[in-house]
Amino acid sequence: MQSNQGPLHENQELQRRLQQLEALLAKSHKAEDALKDERDFNSALLDTLGALVVVLDKEGRIVRFNRACEQSTGCLFQEVQGKVFFDLFLLPEEVQGVKEVFQKLNAGAFPNTHVNHWLTRDGDRRLISWSNTALIDKQGQVEHIIGTGIDISARQQAEEALKQSEAQERDRGCELQGVLEAVPTAIFMAHGSDARYIIGNPAAYALLRLPPGSNFSKSAPEDERPGYKAIKDGRELPVQDLPMQRAITGQTVRDLEYDLVLEDGAIRHVSANAVPLLDDLGRPRGAVAVLTDLTDYKKAQEALLRAHDELEQQVQERTAQLRQQAELIQDLYDNAPCGYHSLDADGVFVQMNNTELKWLGYTRDEVVGRMKFSDILTADSLNSFQKNFPGFKKRGWVNDLEFELFRKDGSTLPVLLSATAIKDEAGNYLMSRSTAYNLGDRKLAERVVKESEARLRYLASRLLTAQEDERKRIAMDLHEDLGQSLAVLKLQLGACRSGFSEEPRETKSGIEMLLSYINEIVDKVRAITCNLRPPVLDLGLTTALNSLVQEFLIDQDMELSLDLCDMNGLFSPEEETGIYRVFQEALTNIFNHAKTNRIVITAKQGEDIVAFKIDDYGQGFDLEEVQVHGAQDRRLGLATMDERVRIMGGSLKILSAKGTGTNVAFNIPIRPIQKTAE
Repeated sequence: MQSNQGPLHENQELQRRLQQLEALLAKSHKAEDALKDERDFNSALLDTLGALVVVLDKEGRIVRFNRACEQSTGCLFQEVQGKVFFDLFLLPEEVQGVKEVFQKLNAGAFPNTHVNHWLTRDGDRRLISWSNTALIDKQGQVEHIIGTGIDISARQQAEEALKQSEAQERDRGCELQGVLEAVPTAIFMAHGSDARYIIGNPAAYALLRLPPGSNFSKSAPEDERPGYKAIKDGRELPVQDLPMQRAITGQTVRDLEYDLVLEDGAIRHVSANAVPLLDDLGRPRGAVAVLTDLTDYKKAQEALLRAHDELEQQVQERTAQLRQQAELIQDLYDNAPCGYHSLDADGVFVQMNNTELKWLGYTRDEVVGRMKFSDILTADSLNSFQKNFPGFKKRGWVNDLEFELFRKDGSTLPVLLSATAIKDEAGNYLMSRSTAYNLGDRKLAERVVKESEARLRYLASRLLTAQEDERKRIAMDLHEDLGQSLAVLKLQLGACRSGFSEEPRETKSGIEMLLSYINEIVDKVRAITCNLRPPVLDLGLTTALNSLVQEFLIDQDMELSLDLCDMNGLFSPEEETGIYRVFQEALTNIFNHAKTNRIVITAKQGEDIVAFKIDDYGQGFDLEEVQVHGAQDRRLGLATMDERVRIMGGSLKILSAKGTGTNVAFNIPIRPIQKTAE
């Protein structure tokens, strides 16, 4: 028996332990099922919460991300699970701040709150308010960070909208107050249903001449009532018929006119408009009235009526005057010293004055409506008319066209014609306004003038030539006679000084003084000689001009650019002298007026001309002003330069403006010397 108890006992013990194990396994399965149920419950709870729930491990990786987070960000939990939270949804400028909050939570500083933005998948920004805490393990260390967030973007927007709305309301209130104070029209406001107290804007107090803040209401207690009266049709309006009292009962008042008799006796004629202010139930809670002061308007209206009567009288008088003026204008048109006519679109005469009719020898009935302008034109003039008339009708004007017209007797009449077009509102041509001048007498006068100018130019040329010849003669006389005599005198006095070397000092000093005086005389004679006839011209024009420029540059701090072609032999002596004098006058003007430090001078030879240019870079001048109002010597100098160049057959042009310097340019033709001499 004893031998069999051992195995049996062991078997029973084994069964007992198996039963215990089974019980433990069953208990474990129940615990796992309970844990799973709890996880499912927690998961369902997290997913059904409207709040955002994010669970992070200690490194910031996402462990849990509920459905609200998915909806807010547009990202699924499977997409973000295990990823570092800071790299996903935060704005770059907010990452550091969120990391600092996370570090504080890891360090045990929980719970705490924080607000930051989430950047959604579609790029939208959502403002989230977080409440953060931590899960602690058995050792008391932080195991997970839990953040519960509420999307406050809409609330923030609503708050901002509310603030903006309140600000707008304040602005509108200020604007309304500003309008009430700024408008010149009197505005009255009543609050309550009895109109016992009425206030107004500054224009209202000014209109009734009452102190600001006074009560306007005639329904006020007797000691508060204002003293003005409302008079209509000679009687005072009852209180209940006043605009505000009517509006407070729900009536609308339109354009009620009456007189305000103020306390100081002044009378203002006004027009009143009033409307009730209704509450939510449509009952009057106040009223607004506007009084427009028509006093000045009424006075102006009366004055306008008087003015109308006066104007009517003036119109009648003016009509008579205009009739007389029209007759005078018609007389001036018909008998003007020039011809007038008008052409329609086909070139037919629709008008012609008596002057032009007399020139042509026709009657008005023969011309107007019957003849065309082309009917009385010579062949050449007809070509010109056919070429210009279509363009004239489009452009609307033409100036100074010459035509030859056939008179009725067959003779021709030269005329100068200018015209403007009359068009309708659409720009269509209606007819011309043409002015014709008789060129017969004018052409004769022009011919006489040209002949006179030619004779004058010839006489001027001869005069200048004679002047130069006379200067040359005087220069030779001074040089060969007086100059040589003074030179001999100088030599003799020098010899005397040598002979009297032992004489007293006073004698030698007197001789020295005499020699100095003679030297001055010699220099003056030389200068006079050069001015009358520059001897240097005998060396050639190019050399003479070089010498002239260098002479002017003495003691002058000035930059010179000089480029002269070889002109020797190109011009007659008279022309060389004229060119020299033009240069001399131009350089004199530069050194007297230009205030410059730079001159550029050129002479370039072409096929049949030599082109001269003198440029300074000084202060310049107003050419027209100098020619009209300048000093006489300066005007004469410019005129002399121009005349010299014209006598030589050339042309001169001067360009200048204040601050831009002056350019003198002239061209002289190259002609055979023999022809010039003749």
